[in-house]
Formats: sequence, C-alpha cells, structure tokens
Amino acid sequence: MTDKLAKVSPGSLSTAKLVDRAREHASAAVSENTRKAYARQWRDFKDWCAAKGVEPMPARPEVVVLYVTMLSERPMKVASIAQAVAAISKAHELRNFPSPRENSAVRMVLKGIRRSLGTHQHQARPIVAEQMRRLLGALGDRLIDKRDAALLLLGIYSGCRGSELVAVDMADVQPVRGGLEILIRRSKTDQEARGRKVAIPASADTHVCACTALRVWVKAAGITQGPVFREVNRHGQAAATRLGVGAVAEIVKRTCAKAGVDPKGFSAHSLRAGFITQAIQSGKSERKIMEQTGHKSITVMREYIRDADLWRDNAAAGLLDE
Repeated sequence: MTDKLAKVSPGSLSTAKLVDRAREHASAAVSENTRKAYARQWRDFKDWCAAKGVEPMPARPEVVVLYVTMLSERPMKVASIAQAVAAISKAHELRNFPSPRENSAVRMVLKGIRRSLGTHQHQARPIVAEQMRRLLGALGDRLIDKRDAALLLLGIYSGCRGSELVAVDMADVQPVRGGLEILIRRSKTDQEARGRKVAIPASADTHVCACTALRVWVKAAGITQGPVFREVNRHGQAAATRLGVGAVAEIVKRTCAKAGVDPKGFSAHSLRAGFITQAIQSGKSERKIMEQTGHKSITVMREYIRDADLWRDNAAAGLLDE
C-alpha cells in the first residue's frame, strides 16, 4: 500500500513526519477487512506461484489466467475469484506494474467463469422472530449469555453488519425517549466515516427487547466506556478486549446449536438478513428498511426482499383450485 510513497523524499517536505502521515492516509484508503482479505489472497497467489516455479511479481497474464482457472475448479465462488484478481492487481498497481485485471485474456476468462459458475450468491439464512425467541430461550444467566443476548437482539433490531456491531462504543449509545440511538461511525458503504444513526425502539416484551438486553449486559459487566461488546474470559469476567468480527458468527452458530437449530447456513449476516426479512413481512417500506441497514443500493437490498417476499401473495397460490 505504501511502496509508492517510499520514493517521496522527506527532505522535499518540511519534516519526515509528513511522510509517515501520508503512509497512514494511504493505508486508510482501504478498509481493514479489505486489506486483510487482499493480504490473504496475495499470499495464496505467491504460494501457488512458488509451487509452480513462476514469478508472482510482475505476473505474466497467462499465469494469472491459469491461477483463476484453478480457483474455479476447486470450486470457489465467483466473488472470491474476483477478489483474488483484485488483490493481485492491487499488489501490482502499488509497485507500478501493469494491472493483470486490465489484461484482455484475464478479463475474458473471468467473464467466462461468471457465465459458467453463475453470479448468484448464497445468502445467509435469516434469523426471524420465531427463531430469535428460540435462540434467546437457550441462553442462561451467565455473563457471557447476557452479552450474547444483547448482541443477537441489537444485531436484528439494528440490521447492522457484524463489523458494525463490534465497533460500537459506549459513547455511541444514546438513550432517548422510546429506546436508543446507536451511532454507526463507519461501515462497508461509508469508508469516509460520515456515520449514521440507527434507532432501536424499546419493546414492551422485555424478553426480546434489545434496549433491555443491552442495559442488562453493560451493567452486569461493569462497562461504562470503551467497547460495548467484549470478550468474556474463562472466569466469567468481561475483558477490556473488543470482540472481533469473527466472534459474531461464532455466537450465532453456537447459540443455534444450543437451541437445537441446525447452524448450517447461519452466520453473522443472518441477523441483518433477519431484520430485512421480518421488516418486509411486516409491511415496512424499502426506504425505511434502507435507512436502518445503511444500504446504498436498492438492487442489493432487494436480494433479501426477493426471498422474503417469495411466498407473500404468491401468484401461483390456488392457481388450479376449484
């Protein structure tokens, strides 16, 4: 990410500190999750090249073509293959080499892979009201159970991504009349951190009230500032460490298993998908749903709606009934 800045001479500026700041800004141009994914994909490509005895940098177009073809045979999802090419291309661009993504042969093979494998993405199974009650019923009264209940409920009421949930700090939570307002400082579609507020209405049923669950968790854990969702150690104490993104999926799957629900197909995204599914079934408008989830594209959001709306007023219902 910062190789291009290595040629900038500190002497041409007032201080070397400006070079360091420039490198920090260049690094911040891409989200942390994307950087990690690119680093992993680039490492995999280099390992494959080493095994084949070819140079990864600069990579010949025919090498990239063979690599993505190999990925398609695993099989790997089209989106993951595209990300691999993006990672390889980014590594080349940052070192002033031609981007493999711009090569006609690479583009043609990618197009063929999309047509052969299809671009339909398997959505996470949504957790809807009935399932959420079942999951909550499987949790006990331990501190970790209080945390998990708060995370699950805030996840479905907010419609947030897992990365957004674990990034919430106490300073971002504002009690208001009727519930809570949560400030989401940064998201996948808001890399410039303009932020947005999400309203979490209080529920008359305290068993499924996200506001109540969050209040119970932070009080029991003694949290007054810093990260809201934290690790709980083996002694049942809340640590200072913020939960990682992967922990959300683990909590969802673990709670599903406790509740006797097959965890296959469920992930951190099941909470977001559950919000959209439940909201559509409750007759909420697309605009209001997008306000809550932070979706910028109605096309992307409608991927969820398509499945949620599949059986509502279905055109084939009763088609041949007398």
